[in-house]
Amino acid sequence: MHLTRGDPERARACYRSALDIARNIDNQLEEARALEGTGKCAAMLSTAATADGALQQALVIYQRLGAADAARLAAEMNASPGGPADTAQLPS
Repeated sequence: MHLTRGDPERARACYRSALDIARNIDNQLEEARALEGTGKCAAMLSTAATADGALQQALVIYQRLGAADAARLAAEMNASPGGPADTAQLPS
């Protein structure tokens, strides 16, 4: 909500809280969603390294879970400048 209203700092704080909760209750889908949100906030705040890391982590989790969100996020990452998603591969 804060992100769509143009307040990425506040949104990032909310996503970080959600990430902590998701990890504490071992909910990997919500962990991925929180990482994705954190990454999108970081991108809006021009912290590319943080954005890339969070988005890559989210993508790996989505892929591992077989979540439909994996294809959507990969497409978004491939469409963004300097962000090919094909580097987020599951470990062999």
